[in-house]
Amino acid sequence: LQEIEQKLLKLPKADYNSIKNVLDENTELVTSKSSFSLQEQLPLINRVFAIDTKNVETIFEQLKSDGSTFALKQIEILKTKSPTSLKITLEQLKRGKQFDLNECLKMEYRILHYVIHGHDFFEGVRA
Repeated sequence: LQEIEQKLLKLPKADYNSIKNVLDENTELVTSKSSFSLQEQLPLINRVFAIDTKNVETIFEQLKSDGSTFALKQIEILKTKSPTSLKITLEQLKRGKQFDLNECLKMEYRILHYVIHGHDFFEGVRA
């Protein structure tokens, strides 16, 4: 990846075609030298974090039910996050899959505006 980054940085013009050419020329370099670190966990990730997951509580239940080291670590990580933010994010992902980029950005702005004016935001910053 560092090699690709250097090639991108050396481009005289950073337009779409130039960037695409560098990436296309180096696709094999990335796929042959690196492996996806979460490959073994993909079935669990796809099952538990699927966009049709009903709610955050279901995510916690499925991770606990799985019981693997990876799943239990995710529970610990998620427990450090704001429950409200987790629920907002899940709902945002569900709704966003039907939106184009412009609609997603509008939704993101509205959520941000609402959240930063709420009690939880200031309490989280204070804590």
